[in-house]
Amino acid sequence: MAEVERQLAIVTNSCCEFSGHGRPIFILFLRLVSGMDKGKNLQKTYPYGEELPDYLRRDLLRLSCPVSSPKDLPFLKDKLRGVMVRIALEDGKILINDYFGRGDPNKYQ
Repeated sequence: MAEVERQLAIVTNSCCEFSGHGRPIFILFLRLVSGMDKGKNLQKTYPYGEELPDYLRRDLLRLSCPVSSPKDLPFLKDKLRGVMVRIALEDGKILINDYFGRGDPNKYQ
């Protein structure tokens, strides 16, 4: 069984882009604020289509940003910036666990 590494991270940015295949993706940029890798930048990508996948909805709900449609995603940038969250790093995946609070991303450079 793989070891799960729990960390504290802050959202530094988010954006919507199109992948090389023309499919939209939502990108969440995170910076670790604790542990040996403090200051390391991570990004979590979420491909989506006409409907938002459940895992994207759940993660955004954990970040205190519930959404109902893809049209909501471009407006989350300012709301998400500064959200602190507990994450788990497992087998190269970033798992969003729960909301921790708010902070200034510039403080954790």
